[in-house]
Amino acid sequence: MNGPARHRDSEISAEAIGAESRNSLHAARIDGSERHRRRVSGPTPSPLNQATQVSAGGVVVKRVNGIPWVCLIAKNGGRTWALPKGRLDVDESPEHAAVREVLEETGHRARVMVRIGEVNYEFTWKANRTHYHKTVTFFLMSLLEENAQARDLEADAAEWFDVDDASMRLTHDNEREVVELARDLLARGVDVE
Repeated sequence: MNGPARHRDSEISAEAIGAESRNSLHAARIDGSERHRRRVSGPTPSPLNQATQVSAGGVVVKRVNGIPWVCLIAKNGGRTWALPKGRLDVDESPEHAAVREVLEETGHRARVMVRIGEVNYEFTWKANRTHYHKTVTFFLMSLLEENAQARDLEADAAEWFDVDDASMRLTHDNEREVVELARDLLARGVDVE
Protein backbone atom coordinates (compact mmCIF):
# COMPACT_ATOMS: atom_id res chain seq x y z
CA MET A 1 0.00 0.00 0.00
CA ASN A 2 1.51 3.35 -1.06
CA GLY A 3 0.66 5.95 1.56
CA PRO A 4 -2.19 5.75 4.04
CA ALA A 5 -5.47 4.14 3.01
CA ARG A 6 -8.76 6.03 3.26
CA HIS A 7 -11.71 4.60 5.17
CA ARG A 8 -14.78 6.72 6.00
CA ASP A 9 -12.72 9.88 5.93
CA SER A 10 -10.31 8.45 8.54
CA GLU A 11 -6.72 7.52 7.86
CA ILE A 12 -5.41 4.06 8.63
CA SER A 13 -1.64 4.14 8.90
CA ALA A 14 0.62 1.25 7.91
CA GLU A 15 1.62 0.96 11.58
CA ALA A 16 -2.03 0.56 12.62
CA ILE A 17 -2.52 -2.57 10.52
CA GLY A 18 -2.19 -5.60 12.76
CA ALA A 19 -0.38 -8.84 12.05
CA GLU A 20 -1.89 -11.19 9.50
CA SER A 21 -4.08 -13.91 10.94
CA ARG A 22 -5.38 -16.97 9.12
CA ASN A 23 -8.10 -15.21 7.19
CA SER A 24 -8.17 -11.56 8.15
CA LEU A 25 -6.24 -8.46 9.03
CA HIS A 26 -7.21 -6.27 11.93
CA ALA A 27 -6.98 -2.55 11.34
CA ALA A 28 -7.61 0.37 13.66
CA ARG A 29 -8.00 4.07 13.12
CA ILE A 30 -4.91 5.99 14.00
CA ASP A 31 -6.53 7.27 17.19
CA GLY A 32 -6.12 3.65 18.36
CA SER A 33 -9.46 3.39 20.10
CA GLU A 34 -10.72 -0.16 20.31
CA ARG A 35 -14.28 0.84 19.33
CA HIS A 36 -13.01 1.79 15.87
CA ARG A 37 -11.46 -1.61 15.22
CA ARG A 38 -12.72 -3.42 12.12
CA ARG A 39 -12.05 -6.71 10.38
CA VAL A 40 -10.56 -6.65 6.89
CA SER A 41 -11.18 -9.95 5.14
CA GLY A 42 -8.67 -11.45 2.79
CA PRO A 43 -8.03 -14.74 1.09
CA THR A 44 -7.16 -17.66 3.33
CA PRO A 45 -3.60 -18.71 2.54
CA SER A 46 -3.30 -22.34 1.51
CA PRO A 47 -1.29 -24.55 3.86
CA LEU A 48 2.33 -25.28 3.01
CA ASN A 49 3.25 -28.58 1.42
CA GLN A 50 5.55 -30.75 3.54
CA ALA A 51 8.55 -32.63 2.12
CA THR A 52 11.70 -34.43 3.22
CA GLN A 53 15.10 -34.07 1.57
CA VAL A 54 18.07 -36.37 2.12
CA SER A 55 21.50 -35.09 1.14
CA ALA A 56 25.16 -35.90 1.63
CA GLY A 57 28.33 -33.88 1.54
CA GLY A 58 31.93 -33.80 2.51
CA VAL A 59 34.66 -32.09 4.44
CA VAL A 60 37.35 -32.54 1.78
CA VAL A 61 40.80 -32.29 3.31
CA LYS A 62 44.29 -31.94 1.88
CA ARG A 63 47.43 -31.32 3.89
CA VAL A 64 49.77 -28.42 3.12
CA ASN A 65 53.01 -28.61 5.12
CA GLY A 66 51.24 -30.89 7.58
CA ILE A 67 48.33 -28.46 8.12
CA PRO A 68 44.81 -29.64 7.09
CA TRP A 69 43.10 -27.47 4.49
CA VAL A 70 39.36 -27.73 3.74
CA CYS A 71 37.57 -27.01 0.46
CA LEU A 72 34.53 -24.71 0.70
CA ILE A 73 32.17 -23.46 -1.96
CA ALA A 74 30.83 -19.94 -2.36
CA LYS A 75 27.24 -19.20 -3.39
CA ASN A 76 25.10 -16.08 -3.72
CA GLY A 77 27.92 -13.99 -5.12
CA GLY A 78 30.27 -15.03 -2.31
CA ARG A 79 27.86 -14.04 0.47
CA THR A 80 27.38 -17.70 1.49
CA TRP A 81 30.23 -20.14 2.19
CA ALA A 82 29.32 -23.79 2.63
CA LEU A 83 30.53 -27.35 2.49
CA PRO A 84 29.84 -29.13 -0.82
CA LYS A 85 26.68 -31.22 -0.56
CA GLY A 86 23.59 -32.24 -2.48
CA ARG A 87 20.59 -34.52 -2.69
CA LEU A 88 20.88 -38.26 -3.11
CA ASP A 89 19.81 -39.67 -6.47
CA VAL A 90 17.36 -42.58 -6.51
CA ASP A 91 18.98 -45.72 -5.00
CA GLU A 92 22.23 -43.82 -4.30
CA SER A 93 24.12 -44.32 -1.05
CA PRO A 94 25.08 -41.27 1.03
CA GLU A 95 28.78 -42.11 0.46
CA HIS A 96 28.38 -42.17 -3.32
CA ALA A 97 26.32 -38.97 -3.28
CA ALA A 98 29.00 -37.19 -1.23
CA VAL A 99 31.73 -38.22 -3.70
CA ARG A 100 29.57 -37.18 -6.67
CA GLU A 101 28.51 -33.83 -5.16
CA VAL A 102 32.07 -32.92 -4.18
CA LEU A 103 33.24 -33.65 -7.74
CA GLU A 104 30.35 -31.70 -9.30
CA GLU A 105 30.55 -28.64 -7.04
CA THR A 106 34.33 -28.36 -6.57
CA GLY A 107 35.84 -30.25 -9.52
CA HIS A 108 37.94 -32.25 -7.02
CA ARG A 109 37.92 -36.06 -6.85
CA ALA A 110 37.82 -37.30 -3.26
CA ARG A 111 37.16 -40.48 -1.32
CA VAL A 112 35.21 -41.06 1.86
CA MET A 113 37.34 -41.77 4.92
CA VAL A 114 34.79 -41.79 7.76
CA ARG A 115 31.26 -40.61 8.51
CA ILE A 116 31.25 -37.41 10.60
CA GLY A 117 27.54 -37.19 11.40
CA GLU A 118 24.20 -35.76 10.34
CA VAL A 119 22.83 -32.25 10.30
CA ASN A 120 19.06 -31.74 10.43
CA TYR A 121 17.31 -28.49 9.62
CA GLU A 122 14.16 -27.07 8.11
CA PHE A 123 13.50 -24.42 5.51
CA THR A 124 10.62 -23.12 3.41
CA TRP A 125 10.87 -22.66 -0.33
CA LYS A 126 8.39 -19.92 -1.21
CA ALA A 127 8.42 -20.60 -4.96
CA ASN A 128 6.67 -23.95 -4.48
CA ARG A 129 5.14 -23.23 -1.04
CA THR A 130 6.90 -26.20 0.51
CA HIS A 131 8.33 -26.64 4.00
CA TYR A 132 11.29 -29.04 3.88
CA HIS A 133 12.75 -31.23 6.62
CA LYS A 134 16.32 -31.87 5.50
CA THR A 135 18.95 -34.33 6.69
CA VAL A 136 22.54 -34.05 5.44
CA THR A 137 25.08 -36.78 6.18
CA PHE A 138 28.64 -35.43 6.16
CA PHE A 139 31.82 -37.44 5.61
CA LEU A 140 35.48 -36.69 6.19
CA MET A 141 36.99 -37.04 2.73
CA SER A 142 40.52 -37.28 1.40
CA LEU A 143 41.53 -35.40 -1.74
CA LEU A 144 42.53 -37.80 -4.55
CA GLU A 145 42.84 -35.40 -7.49
CA GLU A 146 42.54 -31.63 -7.46
CA ASN A 147 40.70 -30.06 -10.43
CA ALA A 148 39.83 -33.49 -11.88
CA GLN A 149 37.02 -31.92 -13.92
CA ALA A 150 35.37 -28.56 -14.47
CA ARG A 151 32.98 -27.83 -11.62
CA ASP A 152 29.32 -27.19 -12.31
CA LEU A 153 27.86 -23.70 -12.08
CA GLU A 154 25.90 -24.37 -8.89
CA ALA A 155 28.66 -22.74 -6.85
CA ASP A 156 30.34 -19.41 -7.63
CA ALA A 157 33.74 -20.65 -6.47
CA ALA A 158 35.55 -23.51 -4.75
CA GLU A 159 38.46 -22.49 -2.53
CA TRP A 160 40.81 -24.04 0.02
CA PHE A 161 41.15 -22.67 3.58
CA ASP A 162 43.18 -23.94 6.50
CA VAL A 163 40.85 -25.67 8.92
CA ASP A 164 40.70 -22.67 11.31
CA ASP A 165 39.85 -20.19 8.54
CA ALA A 166 37.37 -22.64 7.00
CA SER A 167 35.49 -22.89 10.26
CA MET A 168 35.29 -19.11 10.60
CA ARG A 169 34.37 -18.58 6.92
CA LEU A 170 31.36 -20.94 6.91
CA THR A 171 28.03 -19.15 6.93
CA HIS A 172 25.99 -21.71 8.87
CA ASP A 173 26.71 -22.74 12.47
CA ASN A 174 25.74 -26.37 11.87
CA GLU A 175 28.42 -26.69 9.17
CA ARG A 176 30.97 -25.04 11.50
CA GLU A 177 30.20 -27.81 13.98
CA VAL A 178 30.80 -30.41 11.25
CA VAL A 179 34.23 -28.91 10.49
CA GLU A 180 35.05 -28.90 14.22
CA LEU A 181 34.15 -32.60 14.40
CA ALA A 182 36.35 -33.22 11.35
CA ARG A 183 39.21 -31.36 13.06
CA ASP A 184 38.77 -33.61 16.13
CA LEU A 185 38.89 -36.74 13.94
CA LEU A 186 42.09 -35.51 12.31
CA ALA A 187 43.62 -34.71 15.70
CA ARG A 188 42.79 -38.27 16.85
CA GLY A 189 44.74 -39.70 13.94
CA VAL A 190 42.30 -40.25 11.08
CA ASP A 191 44.67 -40.13 8.12
CA VAL A 192 43.63 -38.29 4.96
CA GLU A 193 46.80 -39.03 2.98
